[in-house]
Amino acid sequence: MFNNKKRRFLEGDPIDPGKPDTTVVAAGATVDGDLKAPGDALVRGTVRGRLECGGRVHLFAGAAVRGALTAAAAKVEGEVEGPVTVSGRLEIGSAARVFGDLRAGQLAIAEGSLVKGALQAEAPPHRFVDRRTAEVPAEVSE
Repeated sequence: MFNNKKRRFLEGDPIDPGKPDTTVVAAGATVDGDLKAPGDALVRGTVRGRLECGGRVHLFAGAAVRGALTAAAAKVEGEVEGPVTVSGRLEIGSAARVFGDLRAGQLAIAEGSLVKGALQAEAPPHRFVDRRTAEVPAEVSE
């Protein structure tokens, strides 16, 4: 009768940092310029330029993209200064700060997040309370 299956961010398995086509920007690392990732991307550092990802992006709390972000699906817990375009599901976590327009197939925005820009989604946006704790690298938690 009830579906007890928990809704997971990004359908399928978690992003595997060990896969050859997964791009990882480590905490404390900075990429100056545009970054084009063929597969998935895990971002714990800073990208100063556009981030274009062929797969899924997870932007952790304390991480930042200072430019446009484009992906098939994305979870944003950090900061983005630029437009975000996602063909599938876009989840904005409670620690996220986004200064730019959001465009997605599906859009979920956690209470406590900050979004300054226009919202456009194929389905009505979903607002939720983020009961998970945002993962913050020790270097950033000061």
